Amino acid sequence: MDTLYKANRGAEEISYQQQMWEYRQRFVRELFAHEVPILAGTDTGTPYSVPGFALHAAG
Repeated sequence: MDTLYKANRGAEEISYQQQMWEYRQRFVRELFAHEVPILAGTDTGTPYSVPGFALHAAG
């Protein structure tokens, strides 16, 4: 979390974050495919994350 919003992140950190994003997408896709109920929300402790507004779906 210390480097998530840090400016000038290195290529290794950027690559790691991209891999994690792809993993999370696959994970949620599998849950959906197996009809696992999902409750989506936002973490209000995250800077600049407005509950409700910050939650969106990509098609």
